[in-house]
Amino acid sequence: MASRSRAVFISGIIFIILTITKVRQLLLVAVPQSLKAAITVGIGLFVASLGLKMSNLIGANLAGVEDASVTIPGSAINFAFGDFVHSHDVQLTLIGLILIAILMAMRVKGALLIGIVATTLIGIPMGVTDVSGLSHATWFPNLNDLAVGKLDIAGAFKLGLLEIVFVFTFVELFDTFGTLVGTATRAGLMKDKEKGEKMIGKAMLVDAVGVSTGAVLVQVRLLPL
Repeated sequence: MASRSRAVFISGIIFIILTITKVRQLLLVAVPQSLKAAITVGIGLFVASLGLKMSNLIGANLAGVEDASVTIPGSAINFAFGDFVHSHDVQLTLIGLILIAILMAMRVKGALLIGIVATTLIGIPMGVTDVSGLSHATWFPNLNDLAVGKLDIAGAFKLGLLEIVFVFTFVELFDTFGTLVGTATRAGLMKDKEKGEKMIGKAMLVDAVGVSTGAVLVQVRLLPL
C-alpha cells in the first residue's frame, strides 16, 4: 500500500505542476475535436466494460490455460453472456439499465441517480444488495491511522516505481481530460469556449490536489458500502 501511495502522491504533484503551468489546459486547445470525442468515448467504454464484468452480465474465461502468470494469447480468452435465468446479479443489472434508459428517454432530471437508488432498493429483496453490515457499521472515519508524513518519497525511486508513476500520470491525465470534456460538453458549458476552458482548468487543479491529498490520507478507513 505504501509503495502505491508514493506513486500516486508523486503523480499528483506532477499534475499540480502541469495544471499551474497550464500545460494540461493547453491540451484543450491542442487536441483536435475528433480526438477529444474519442478519448471521452474510450473512457466511457472502459467504465462500461468494468460494470458489465462486475455485474456478471459478461464473463471471460481462459480456455486451456493452466498458468495465468504467463503471457496469455488473445485467442485463449472466451467471452460469454451471464446467466439471465438464474443469476440475480444479471437480472438486477438489466432492470437497472432498462429503468435508467426509460427515465433518460423521458428526460427526467436526475435519471441516473434515481435509477441507481431504485436499483439498489430493488436488489434488497432479490438478495443482491447486502445491508447486513449496516447494523454494526462505523459511520465516521477512523482518524487514528492517518499516513500524514509517512510517505517515503525517496523510496519510490528505489523500488522501480518510476514506470508506475509514469503510467499513473499518463492514465490520470487523459482520464480527467476525457471525463471533464465529456461532462462539460453535456452540461452545455463548452458553448462559450473561453469560459468553459477556464472552468475546466479550475476543475483540473482541484483534481490534482485531490490526488496528492488522497495519497497522503490513504490509510484512513471509511465506511465500506
